[in-house]
Amino acid sequence: MGTLADRRVFYTMKFVEGRRLDQHLEHVRSLPDRLRLFQRICEPVAFAHVRGVLHRDLKPENIMVGPFGEVLVMDWGLAKILHDPAETAGAAASESTPSAEESSASTRLPVLPGLPSVKASQPQTGHGVVLGTPGYMAPEQARGEVKRLDERADVFALGAILRFLLTTETARDATTAPSPVRASSESAARPEAAGSAVPRALAAVCAKAMSPDPNGRYASVQELAADVSNYLDGLAVSAYPEGLFGKLARLFARHRTAVLLVLGYLLMRLLLLAWQRR
Repeated sequence: MGTLADRRVFYTMKFVEGRRLDQHLEHVRSLPDRLRLFQRICEPVAFAHVRGVLHRDLKPENIMVGPFGEVLVMDWGLAKILHDPAETAGAAASESTPSAEESSASTRLPVLPGLPSVKASQPQTGHGVVLGTPGYMAPEQARGEVKRLDERADVFALGAILRFLLTTETARDATTAPSPVRASSESAARPEAAGSAVPRALAAVCAKAMSPDPNGRYASVQELAADVSNYLDGLAVSAYPEGLFGKLARLFARHRTAVLLVLGYLLMRLLLLAWQRR
């Protein structure tokens, strides 16, 4: 950002090369690669949350993957500053649309590394105003409950993105439901409905991330990413309680070579004993 000689203000933006996530997915076939891609998507969102910023419009079209695999989360036009003092002070204001004073309220933006603290005139979203994309909006966001939104609204959207990575389909009823409220709440109940090939543990991760109740979701993006990381590493996933056979199957999958060697050794011993008794 700067000022020209004629005192006109300008700002520069990075030129982004790459493909949108929905386009890039055609070149990412394996499940582990898609899950690692999802982990990289979680990183900038988690960073924004630490800085007190909520995206509110996470979806495949707003995520770009660069030529070297770098992930860029785009379109922060609907971003909301969490725990905004200006919004807290106006909690008793109109429940429908923002007033003129609210719309011109001055908000202090979070300080990012290398950037000075700035004060920007930012329109405040009024309670009852629905902003977002059906199929990726949390139910409370689809109902326009702006003051209730926190990090878990973005967790819901990330759960829908994970579902898209697993099935290449958007959340059920997102385009056919009569209202965004119905689209968000009904899709959350069936994260694995688009395909039976989705592993149960990952379907459980989607279900938890997309819970209609914010208290039923992961409390943070880091927790969601940790469960995906555990799945990749062959560890237990917090969203998916396992029985004894499930644990044994997971351990076998994680230590397949060692288990096969032990079983092969035992089989050879049994055959040797049987031959000696002849």
